[in-house]
Amino acid sequence: MGVSKFVAALSALTSCAGLATAGIADFYITDASGVIFTVDGQTLVATERFEVETSDLGMNDIIFVGDNKMLANVTGQLVQYDMDTGEEVVVFDVRDVYPDGGFYLTGGLARTQDDKIFFSTWGITPKSNSTFGALYDPITQTYEELADFEESLGYQIGHHHVGGDLFLTADWAGEKIRVINTMTGEFESVFDVGFGPVSFLETNGQLYTMTRDGFLYTFDFTTGESEYYGQISGAGGSIIGMASSVAFRIPAPSSLAIFGFASLAVARRRR
Repeated sequence: MGVSKFVAALSALTSCAGLATAGIADFYITDASGVIFTVDGQTLVATERFEVETSDLGMNDIIFVGDNKMLANVTGQLVQYDMDTGEEVVVFDVRDVYPDGGFYLTGGLARTQDDKIFFSTWGITPKSNSTFGALYDPITQTYEELADFEESLGYQIGHHHVGGDLFLTADWAGEKIRVINTMTGEFESVFDVGFGPVSFLETNGQLYTMTRDGFLYTFDFTTGESEYYGQISGAGGSIIGMASSVAFRIPAPSSLAIFGFASLAVARRRR
């Protein structure tokens, strides 16, 4: 085979193999049972790092906070896990905000550009059934309700900040990704992606989304276009969250204790 034909054949083979041959930065994933894995960005092979030991687990998304610590959304609490010692610290509990007996679930985790934590809250009370965004500042312990989504989406498990007041939400059951304006609650865009997204990852300027089976896709939130990237192997089970290996730092447990939950500041809309 001539050199030119060999180069052409190699190029075609690389294209067919998918983008995963180029590799991305290592990242983390978690499954529905609370096992946290490190994923090799070159091979997409997952290696178990830590298993959450709890009898009341509803973990849905994670953020790496550095020093082998992971912050997880556990349906109503933000819990920090030390993957070396197993120590657990509850950073935020939604029941401290809504002690009236309503039913509230929190889902998804997204780091904002000003280092706050975004998640959605699904609230069911005698007067309403709505999904709305919320911001939590781990430094000041300020919780802020944002606008109700224009349509109650129920329990959401994946979010990502794309700039300003705009966040992505992953609709696994409906095979959709929505761009939500959290100040108005309106859906700026709704994309039918043809697969069930559960989480988002941004690394090296590229945005990815993932399915429960570990299929990874690139995603462009301006056009809704997606492209298959590769499949994560070695995790098994039902994968529900992923996080960059770039650390988002929150106060140490001793600092959080100084604040105390009694001092939780809450900005609440009229509901």
